[in-house]
Amino acid sequence: MPLPVPQQEIADLLQADRLLHPPIYETFSQPVTEAYRNMREIILQARERSMYLSNQDRFIAALNELQKTAGLQYGWDSYGAEAPTPASASIAKHILSILQQSNMPPSKVAASAEGGVGICFVEGEKYADIEIFNDGEMLATTYRGDSEARIWDLESDDASITEAIKQIRAHLSA
Repeated sequence: MPLPVPQQEIADLLQADRLLHPPIYETFSQPVTEAYRNMREIILQARERSMYLSNQDRFIAALNELQKTAGLQYGWDSYGAEAPTPASASIAKHILSILQQSNMPPSKVAASAEGGVGICFVEGEKYADIEIFNDGEMLATTYRGDSEARIWDLESDDASITEAIKQIRAHLSA
């Protein structure tokens, strides 16, 4: 059973603590709190305008989308599509890391109806993707509006993936 402590002793301890640690108990004047509030708002606005931080948020979202594909089952699209395999998801994750180094976040990461993972890019009417199939085959695609799609095979090495990323970037910024 705790012993009762007289109120005066509690008050004395609080006063001693205030004397020992005055900054903790200081109340700031209105100009100081207003200056702090203004500075905090400036920092938050700068963060929102930061392309780097925005891109990092987009990569986090892409990784979350990729992780969601891991829980899919056969027929996930109601048309009998194969779910992405751990191998195709692993390759997609590696491609996302190369994209992050290139500072080129995708618009979407999703399961492919052909079985695998698609990493998609959309800029206005321009579209591009890298598709990783469950058998390890990879394709890159670019097209604009109603134009004919350009499709090419990718090798699994980083140089081939990096070159596809360069071509996709050029297509989206043209």
